[in-house]
Parts: sequence; structure tokens; C-alpha cells
Amino acid sequence: MRATIIQNAKQEGPGILVDLLAENNWTWEVIHAYRQDGLATNLLNTDLLIILGGPMSVCDEACPPFLKAQIDFIRQALVKRRPILGICLGAQLIARAAGARVYRASQPEIGWYKVWFTKEGKQDLLFKGFPDMFPVFQWHEDTFDIPEGAIHLVASEPVCNQVFRMKDLVYGFQFHLEVTREMIQEWLRDSDNELSAAGISKHHILMEMDSYLPQIQLLASSFFNQFLGLR
Repeated sequence: MRATIIQNAKQEGPGILVDLLAENNWTWEVIHAYRQDGLATNLLNTDLLIILGGPMSVCDEACPPFLKAQIDFIRQALVKRRPILGICLGAQLIARAAGARVYRASQPEIGWYKVWFTKEGKQDLLFKGFPDMFPVFQWHEDTFDIPEGAIHLVASEPVCNQVFRMKDLVYGFQFHLEVTREMIQEWLRDSDNELSAAGISKHHILMEMDSYLPQIQLLASSFFNQFLGLR
């Protein structure tokens, strides 16, 4: 089985997802979209499309050309009913490709937040064994509406729409289930101005990492292993 990973920013790689792909005997290629790598992948030869995050916006007035091309690519994948996993910006791109609105959230979410399942989310088999409420790592300013026909699975405050599912094996996650300790440390390294403007403490994020990150990685492994097993 073969996965295609679209990486939208140099510092936002696939994290633990490549380890989980390897454990499940998958192969993969990484398309560095931020370097203007072409999206020439033959979708018929791709068993799974993974779309990662990035700091850019896909709001109508701000969407850069390489993301507009990616939205068209995702539309093709949806028509061909390819399994897709979108993370943060990746989820927003799926939402846009499916005709939903992407817009600025009421406030940015950066750091550790609690999320919880909707009634429908509790019935999703890929989340079997998850607690009703669990911590996640967030880093985003935009949010999305749930696409028409999709199912809202995970909610939070102040940003309600955190996970959706559509067409059986298409999942969009607003939060980062792929993160490693090294990724979080790198993102925080040059973010003083952004964190200060949002009133968020870098020290607080680092202090909570030892408590939350191991649980996040266990839950991510559980979901992703089941996701790959169903493909």
C-alpha cells in the first residue's frame, strides 16, 4: 500500500505518521508543496492522501496559488473516493474542496486544549477506546464549517469544529495528532511575537508537554493504525 503525503511548510512534516506507516508496511512519497513541487501524482496509484498543516490561510481573500491548485487536486481525490487524512491546514483544504467555508476563528488556538466527542463521534469505530474528552495540541487561527454531507465528530471551545468525516474514509482534523516533542520545540523557537500577541505562554506549553504528549501519541497511533487497517 502506498501513501502520498503533501507537506505544506518546511517545519510541518508528518511527525509520527511515517513511523506508523512503516509499522504497517506501507510505502510513501512526500510532495513538498511549499517548494512548488507539482501535484502530478497519479491518484489511481495512491492508496491514501495525507495533507499536512502550514501557517498560511485558505480563506477566500488570502489563499495562495499553490494551495488553490491543491484544492483542485483534493476535489479529484474526493471524486475518485480516495481515503484522505487532513491535519490543521489540511482539514481546511478538504473543507474548501468540499464547498465549505474557511474563515478566521474567534481567537487563535495555540498549545494544549481539551476536545470532546459529539454523539456521532462516539459511534465512530476508528475512535474506539478513546476517552470522551482528551487533550490535543493546536496551532491555528482559521476554522471551517462542516462540509455538506459530512459528520461532525469532535468539538471544543472556543473553536467548535475539530474533526469531521465524509465519504467514509475522509477525515479532517483541526488539531495536530502527528506532533513530536521536537516539532513542538521547533515551532515554539521563533514564535515569541505570535505567542505574545495571542497572550499565550511558551513556558506553559512546554511545562504541559510531558503530561499531554504521550497520551496524544498513543491516541494518534490507535486512530491511525485502525485507519490504515480499514483501507
